[in-house]
Amino acid sequence: MHSNRPRLRARLGVAAAASAALVASAVLLVAAPAAAHVHVDGDARPGERATLSFRVPTESDTASTTSLTITLPTDVPITSARPQAKAGWTTEVTRVRLDEPVVVGDVAIASAIGSITWTATGDGIAPDEFDDFVVQLGPIPDAAELVLPATQGYSDGTVVEWSDPPADGAEPEHPAPVLAIGAAAPAGEQGTAGLAIAGLVVGAVGLAAGLIAIVVAAGAVRRARRG
Repeated sequence: MHSNRPRLRARLGVAAAASAALVASAVLLVAAPAAAHVHVDGDARPGERATLSFRVPTESDTASTTSLTITLPTDVPITSARPQAKAGWTTEVTRVRLDEPVVVGDVAIASAIGSITWTATGDGIAPDEFDDFVVQLGPIPDAAELVLPATQGYSDGTVVEWSDPPADGAEPEHPAPVLAIGAAAPAGEQGTAGLAIAGLVVGAVGLAAGLIAIVVAAGAVRRARRG
């Protein structure tokens, strides 16, 4: 039996390494979405109302987020916005007149929602924390996506414009939130959502590999003990 101890220790080492891989994969799965800046989620279909959630992390180490403004496009106008009531924040919906009416079906639209602003009445979003802002918009235009620039204001007076449009290649420095309409984001798009999904896929593969390694190592340990 003593001759089996080196092999047993070796197989236990394999099991420990597999467990470490499993933990690392789980961490990656959790951390992937955290790479996003101001990000929007929602199930949007043309002609329908959609409930959107804007996730806003405070990226400053010393200041809190105290305001958020979402700017809506006027070339594909949206005529209704209903923000969800949010404790500790006030909301203002601004309507604008269009330079030229936009015809949608049989309707000529002369005004639309220009922006939605949330302003903190208290401390806002503290450093290293995030919060979600929910609004119902509609009708959703017949387009592939909506680019929704966001302006994030901080308690120290800093203003960050998340307004860079999607681009092929590397992610922009300050990417605007992008809402896919009716389908997933186009293949090859390198926006924030695409990076988060890629991180989730890599994490899932690592998680599966870790589980397989643990099962194999456990079987080897049992065989060594029987031997």
